[in-house]
Amino acid sequence: MLKKFLPLTLLPLALVLSSCGTLLAPKSSPYMNNTKVQAAEAGDPSNTAIIYGTLSCPYGVIDKLVFIQMNPAQESFMLTAGMDGSTFYTQPLAVGISLKAIFFREKQSGGELNSFLGIQNRKPIDVRIEKPGLYFAGNLLFSARDKDNPDSGDYGFYPYAKGNEIDSLEKILKVYKGTAWEPIINSRIEELSK
Repeated sequence: MLKKFLPLTLLPLALVLSSCGTLLAPKSSPYMNNTKVQAAEAGDPSNTAIIYGTLSCPYGVIDKLVFIQMNPAQESFMLTAGMDGSTFYTQPLAVGISLKAIFFREKQSGGELNSFLGIQNRKPIDVRIEKPGLYFAGNLLFSARDKDNPDSGDYGFYPYAKGNEIDSLEKILKVYKGTAWEPIINSRIEELSK
């Protein structure tokens, strides 16, 4: 039982340590439990899913997004999404995984802002993988739920009209080129281009 929840108990320490040091480049790879995931570990598209989308922030650029796996029937883990500009993506994940966004880092002109989102309430960025394939989480903006009342305190990632799924797909295609995911990503780009 302790082994199952150990990654969650070490989460605050891992987030602090991973935020120290040099600034991240605009592109970064996915990490699972602080271990870089290689494209060669691309998984089988018939029983896994890649989650992707775009993130916007009014005052800077988001360069780090961390999820935890919340389904008690699955092994717990912490996942840092890969980033390419405003596009985020995961490595292929098993059906049944339930991800909760808990942390993001925003680069601003005056430095950086580290934000902990907490685990209460379900937000649009939180995903439960119910079928294999590609899962577009959407174009999301970090803002107050009620844009007319920014003092409401209910901040999170909410749907935003600006952004393009094809742009996100073209970025993740570079990562999964030469894997079983390449024809699936190309097929989705073709479908959206019609």
